[in-house]
Amino acid sequence: QLAYEGASSGTYSDTVELAARLRAGVNPVSRQPVSFDLIGSTSSGITSASGVASSLAVLLAPAGGYQVSAQYPGDGFYYLPSATNASFTLQKRNVLLGAPIAEARSTETAHVLVTLTDDLERPLDHKGDEPKTLHLELLDEAGVATPLASTLLAGTSVQFGFTLPQPMRLLQRCWMGCKLG
Repeated sequence: QLAYEGASSGTYSDTVELAARLRAGVNPVSRQPVSFDLIGSTSSGITSASGVASSLAVLLAPAGGYQVSAQYPGDGFYYLPSATNASFTLQKRNVLLGAPIAEARSTETAHVLVTLTDDLERPLDHKGDEPKTLHLELLDEAGVATPLASTLLAGTSVQFGFTLPQPMRLLQRCWMGCKLG
């Protein structure tokens, strides 16, 4: 019988270990192939002396709930085929929005550079098919936000230029599929 013992969750773009233990009764079965399927990606491993087969999988799918399956085809002589499934949760990767740096006095043009990366400081994936929009707002002394500009993220940085009506502090926000860390 085959029992899943690998990762049950992971974060987008991480590598996780899928693992399953093959036994005949209470005894481990070694040197047997086990295949794994997670989010349409198939990999395989060979069972060790303890009956454990493992494989690595890179998580490159939208966040959500999935099933990971492990299959043993049997050996055609002594051991029957066996399969098992387990729930797997894929989580969104946090993004980091670098604090904008801008100093300007009333009626001057402010130039603001904002950088957006994942929590490992890598450029975000899927900008073409899952565009990220950055919205920039001014926050006055009373905490009232005034929209200034918005733009699609093309790389990891966005530059905004605008005239300040009066001295204000800057507030940055990320929308459209971003999760702030």
